[in-house]
Amino acid sequence: MKYQENVEFTLLGNGLDFIWSALEHLSGNPGKRELKYAVLHLCSGIELVLKERLQREHWSLIFEKLDSANQKDYEAGKLMRLVLLAWQRMNARCYAAQRSLVFRRKD
Repeated sequence: MKYQENVEFTLLGNGLDFIWSALEHLSGNPGKRELKYAVLHLCSGIELVLKERLQREHWSLIFEKLDSANQKDYEAGKLMRLVLLAWQRMNARCYAAQRSLVFRRKD
């Protein structure tokens, strides 16, 4: 196997790849090890897809602490795991967008 120095993936591409890997681990008759990696890969994939969606809103939203988010750390990939926080932020944004649509329809 040849080593490549600059291997890069987008958040979405990497997330979908993890989800695909989880499905592969579940194919056939998976044992305990396959189930373990299916769960790990599914969780990682979901986290990355959520981060991608938050990043589309604003890059700082994928940091755990918004007040300490900076462009240099973002570009260096210094991000925290934040599945629950990412889910909460997405949920709040969807709720706000939904309320906005409801109020527009009444006007």
